[in-house]
Amino acid sequence: IRAALNEINRIDLPIRVLGNKEWHDFAAPQLASKFFTTYTNDFYVDESLAATRLFQDRYGALAGTEPNQLSYACYDVTRYILLQLTAHAAKPLHEAFHDAPPYQGLGIRFAFTNGNVNESIYFHRYKDGASELLR
Repeated sequence: IRAALNEINRIDLPIRVLGNKEWHDFAAPQLASKFFTTYTNDFYVDESLAATRLFQDRYGALAGTEPNQLSYACYDVTRYILLQLTAHAAKPLHEAFHDAPPYQGLGIRFAFTNGNVNESIYFHRYKDGASELLR
C-alpha cells in the first residue's frame, strides 16, 4: 500500500484512494491523508463511549486481560441475538433479523433489513494524519 501511494505521490496524480479494512491503522497516515484515503471496515471500537469503558473494565476484572477483537465480536453477536429472540419470540430468528432496526454494538453493527447480508459497515478516511470515522 505504501509503495502504491508513494508512486501516486511521485507522479502527482490528483486522485482519491479507496480501500478496505487493510487500511485501518496504516503506518503512514500523513501520506494516506494527502489523498483523503477513504476505506470501509467491519469492526470499530469507539474507546470514548461509556459502554465501551464499562465492558473493558468488567472484562478485565473477569479475564485479567484487556478485551480483543474476538471478545467484542462475541459480546456483540450474543447481545444482538438475545435482543432479537426477546423482541420477536414468535418468529424464526432469521425473520427477526430482517424485521430488526439497525443495531450498534461495541465493535460491530448489524442491519439485515434487505436480506441475509449485513449492510452495516463503518466508513473511515484519513485526514490531517489521522483516521477518522465518517459513519
